[in-house]
Amino acid sequence: MLDPHAIDVLTQYGLRQHVTGPTHISGNTLDLILSRDEQIFEQLVSMLAVESMCFSDHHLLTCHLGVPLLQPVTMTYTYQSLRKIHTAAYSADILQSRLYGELELDADGYVDA
Repeated sequence: MLDPHAIDVLTQYGLRQHVTGPTHISGNTLDLILSRDEQIFEQLVSMLAVESMCFSDHHLLTCHLGVPLLQPVTMTYTYQSLRKIHTAAYSADILQSRLYGELELDADGYVDA
């Protein structure tokens, strides 16, 4: 059983304790599985099991988490070797840039330019 002060903290932060039984051989609940106490998270934690382990005074907690796997975002970068840059053309492009000549702009002006 959780301490009443711990229950107050969980309630204050909108957390739900999924372990309802003791997790220690002395009968106390020491190990927790917490989630937000919102309806969306109702299926977040399922198949919770508490098993006694012969080598520890704590019980083993296992559960399934209903977290969807997200597809990785693929990013593509292109670059040119610095050794292959035509420096005269690059310098000319910088000198012709609107940002090069307008030094009186503040940061917002550079963003808009």
